[in-house]
Amino acid sequence: MSYYQSYRSIPFGFIDETGLSFPDKHQPFLGVGLFKVYRTSSITDRLLKECYLHYSKIQKRSQERLNEMLRERSVINNQIIKTVSGSQSREYKFEHITKYTLDSYIELLDALSLFEWSFDCVMIDKYSQAFDPLIYQNYWKGYLMYTKMLVKSSTKYDKGITLIADFLNKPKSYSSDFESDIIKIPKVINAMQADSASMIYLQIVDLMLGSVSFHSKRMRGVIHDSKRAKAKEIFVDRLLHTIGLHKSTSNPYPLAYSVRSSKRNRFNVWHVRFEK
Repeated sequence: MSYYQSYRSIPFGFIDETGLSFPDKHQPFLGVGLFKVYRTSSITDRLLKECYLHYSKIQKRSQERLNEMLRERSVINNQIIKTVSGSQSREYKFEHITKYTLDSYIELLDALSLFEWSFDCVMIDKYSQAFDPLIYQNYWKGYLMYTKMLVKSSTKYDKGITLIADFLNKPKSYSSDFESDIIKIPKVINAMQADSASMIYLQIVDLMLGSVSFHSKRMRGVIHDSKRAKAKEIFVDRLLHTIGLHKSTSNPYPLAYSVRSSKRNRFNVWHVRFEK
């Protein structure tokens, strides 16, 4: 086997996090997600086409809203600024899923379902009895701890992995950088941080991690019924279909529990609740 062929079997892993802020009633969970893909060329081409279509739709919708505002006599300047600035972002984010953007997000998910990939995440209940709140005095240390735990578990059967993580500011008091710490994990060949706006795969991690967090919050009663919540629920339902999971009357939020799905694309969720 050639050098090139052997490295084709080593995946790229993309990492994002959620909930590193101090625990509050709106953000009771801390999570780290890892999306793995082995062959990137064809999947990147397809996803970027979806991304450009998504951006075009955003621009069109923003222009329509701007025209509506300009036709009104009482136009507020900051409303126009907000509309125009919103049209400049082409980044997929779970929090941006609304009834207006839902179709584009579903199309991205459908395109993704044509390829092989895997997603693993760990979700920690910040209100667990034995959860250590001191993690927030050094969020960086906590972020690295859970990232290492996730990567070790996810790469058990891989020859190696190259990791790219969404950029997170490192405290000045912490001397070691992200790459130096992560490269110490067994099987990690190389690592770097990147801006999620410039990398579609990091945006996918945000969507999948956001879906797990959404179900967890819905079960906790943190997210209530609304038009925005309904759009997000439709997206998560399509994700469930993609990975071969189903809701039921007794379990309307399956991602709020630990999950192991391997229909075609592996989707694993580990919920951690520390007990004294």
